[in-house]
Amino acid sequence: MAKDDQSDGKARLGLALRPLQPQEMRDVGTSGRLLIEDATGPAAQAGVESGDILLAVNGKPVSTIDQVREIVAKSDKSVALLIQRGEDKLFVPVRLS
Repeated sequence: MAKDDQSDGKARLGLALRPLQPQEMRDVGTSGRLLIEDATGPAAQAGVESGDILLAVNGKPVSTIDQVREIVAKSDKSVALLIQRGEDKLFVPVRLS
């Protein structure tokens, strides 16, 4: 299980992510590639939930954990997450800690 735990990654954002398996992508019917396994801290306070699928950060599609880390590292106070929850796509602003 890969986690977003770079020195300022998980602490700033509060997400534990893992790549979706091809079968999971088919089952869910998504183009997203990252499953949110756990949301804590800032992400949880913003309403992100375990089981959501992360599609984009700050308008940039993400398919790897490293991409998420890079965008978060370049962000100052907040990020905008595009997540898929069921059939809904939601923008969630997250204030970084």
